[in-house]
Amino acid sequence: MNMAAQQWRTLHGLRIDDILHTIKDLVEEGFAVHIGTDAQKATRHTNFVVVACLLSPLRRGHRVFYASIRQGRMSIQQKLFQEAWLSTEFALKLCEVGSVESHERIHVHIDVNPKAIHKSSQYLQQLAGMVAGQGFPVLYKPDAWAASRAADHAVKGKHWKSVEGRG
Repeated sequence: MNMAAQQWRTLHGLRIDDILHTIKDLVEEGFAVHIGTDAQKATRHTNFVVVACLLSPLRRGHRVFYASIRQGRMSIQQKLFQEAWLSTEFALKLCEVGSVESHERIHVHIDVNPKAIHKSSQYLQQLAGMVAGQGFPVLYKPDAWAASRAADHAVKGKHWKSVEGRG
């Protein structure tokens, strides 16, 4: 699935017509790119949200963009691999079109906990290897804030609640 072709928005709901160009402009200003994906199961499907978080050089400002897709129900293993692949695929697209000039400038966050008490821990090495094998630095919990915080926030619709509360 080409995430770059999906409809991207800010957390305030503003449409981003060309996410690749938007990110390229911010990277040229010195912003760092962090990509993460989270999913939430519904009755008959799974909702995935990919976020692109851009941090200013001094980490005093940031921009968060997201796109969502819906797929059929799946196991935890399928869900985790799909989350990691959607993030990796979008990172590859950013490099392919020149939005970011090198793989090392994009950090891919995976929503996996290394602690053995969590089901996701058994997939950590495979998922980290998949992302790193494409040339990207990979972060996992507790450092994977783009996946475990930003994407989680968007997939659960919390961004709409915070926007509505400001009015």
